[in-house]
Amino acid sequence: MEARKEPSRIITPNTIPKNVKRVYIPGEVQQLFRKEILAKKGVDIDSTTNEVVIPITREIEEVCESVRDRVVWGIYGSDGELRHITEIGDIGRLTTKDAKSFKTLYMDGLKRQPEVFGSTFQAVRLNRVKDFQTFIDENYVTGAKHHYHDENGKLQEGLVGMATLTRETGMRSHRAWFGKLYVRRAHRGRKLGQDITYHTLDHAAKQRDIAIVSLKVTTTNEAVIPFYKSIGFAEGEIEYDAARIDGYSYDWLTMQLDMDTYREIREKQGLSIHE
Repeated sequence: MEARKEPSRIITPNTIPKNVKRVYIPGEVQQLFRKEILAKKGVDIDSTTNEVVIPITREIEEVCESVRDRVVWGIYGSDGELRHITEIGDIGRLTTKDAKSFKTLYMDGLKRQPEVFGSTFQAVRLNRVKDFQTFIDENYVTGAKHHYHDENGKLQEGLVGMATLTRETGMRSHRAWFGKLYVRRAHRGRKLGQDITYHTLDHAAKQRDIAIVSLKVTTTNEAVIPFYKSIGFAEGEIEYDAARIDGYSYDWLTMQLDMDTYREIREKQGLSIHE
């Protein structure tokens, strides 16, 4: 997998957030900027490497949140570690080789949005890397990866988004559950969650023996429910006081998707799903 080298947009001095710690721009991208304009804003330019470090003052995630609709090629966190925010490399099925990064992202989601990870039909307790390997083997786990270069210029990749598809068994094996949809906060605002959802449901649609996909979503999640309805999910029962987390009560809305309906919607969108 190769990272895209050309940004979709160009950062100008006017789009650089004011309250940010430091933004790092690699030499190969620096040519897109007018040095004299950057220099006037007090930006240091390394004449040898042609690299730019922009002094800023905010935490890494707040930085990413503020510039999520622009191209930022690298950000230093408060710990001094260089973090790169680049284009998403690809979205696909995870393998057992991804278990460690899957565990890291899962634990991050469990900490930040525990209501998401407890709302699927099967509550799964995952602790060891081996547990995550087993989970990946037994379920369809979608992952979104992004590529970046570390401070040594070495190409790296990180897992920034995920979702799962879990089939039921026995007489209910024609049904599956979609869940654990989570995107790191720094990468939100780009419809990445929707892309992950489409990828996962497209896989389900190719399995002709899966007739129904269900999900549970908190009733307060008003941002995602309209999207689910737009791709064919129908609202079902509400389970009141379904979970209590840190003193807060959550109601869960069950939604169901008929896969024939989903395939028709995807065909209208220009995508014909085949096995």
